[in-house]
Amino acid sequence: MGGLEKLSIVIPTFDRQSYVLRQVRYWEKSGAQIHIFDGSDQPLSDTSFFTGNIHYHHAKEDFFARMLRAAETVDTEYVALLGDDDLFCKSGLKQCITVLDKEPGVFGVVGRAIYFFHQRGKVLGHRTHESAANYPDDVTTGIQRLHNLYHDGKIGAIAYGLFRSEGWKISVRATYGKKFSCAYVYDTFLRTMLTYYGDIRVSESLTWLCSGENPPIKDHSSFNRKIDIVDWFDAPELKAEVIEFKTRLTEALFGFGRDAQVDLRDAVEYVVGTLEMRYRVKADSRKTLRNKLPKIAQRFVPQVLKDILKDHLPKGIRRILDWENYELEVVAKEAQNAGVAYEASELQEITQIIKDFHLRK
Repeated sequence: MGGLEKLSIVIPTFDRQSYVLRQVRYWEKSGAQIHIFDGSDQPLSDTSFFTGNIHYHHAKEDFFARMLRAAETVDTEYVALLGDDDLFCKSGLKQCITVLDKEPGVFGVVGRAIYFFHQRGKVLGHRTHESAANYPDDVTTGIQRLHNLYHDGKIGAIAYGLFRSEGWKISVRATYGKKFSCAYVYDTFLRTMLTYYGDIRVSESLTWLCSGENPPIKDHSSFNRKIDIVDWFDAPELKAEVIEFKTRLTEALFGFGRDAQVDLRDAVEYVVGTLEMRYRVKADSRKTLRNKLPKIAQRFVPQVLKDILKDHLPKGIRRILDWENYELEVVAKEAQNAGVAYEASELQEITQIIKDFHLRK
């Protein structure tokens, strides 16, 4: 099983029970302990065929309650969070586990990622977070990592890394113990907690397959996505909440008992201030023609012509037009050429699972 028996995978879900069944079939007999936390109105009608490593928890609770329940449920050495329509490459997970087994000073490992979706019978996608890199050698403490959180090799999608369970549980409890008006701040809270807790490494193995098959869940079971993060910072009626967010984050970090509160407050101000600046830059960039081009091209260029053009246009133009999606195995080969390891037979199996799933829908 390659160490997967040491791992719990937490999968929150709501009203996507067909995807739950896809997860069940993929993970059965893998050795990993799969904890599915389903907040749908009705539970799955039949779980009798679930193998012993699949644990189905149904409760009409919101996402926050289910994540807190997950923090109390996980009882393995390692843990990873997974979206209900995302997938992990088992070979990539095994490589992450190997790093944690061999290096007790490492808290978490984040593997390489590909974004994928299904279209016209094909599984297409592109590499994502490919610039992620380990921290510089002279960045060794939690405070230093926070002040370098947005370094040039910023590790994207830390939430979907593999971690030692104790620190993950503490971080999850702190992150989801309070609701805020903006959905987009929880990632920063969790990222800050995990980053401060311990050293996080990047594994050059394909691990996370991020699904674009569904839009984000926007109902009562999930976050409030109606308030943009820039609006959250700017709204006069939410100023007190922004202050509370920073205060709670500082206090949660102080709870680890490592650094002075004043130093942690400065680090949190840096993290949140940089977050605000980055989102303001993004908001301004959306107004430019360069950022409007993908939507224009998507609307007016026929798919057949797009498929022909993207094989001949320079990469820079393809990136601007958002035409960098290729079949999953082609994208993986491109990643391999850049030094990322993966198992071709495993990826072929995953590709077929996704195709078969959509064929049955």
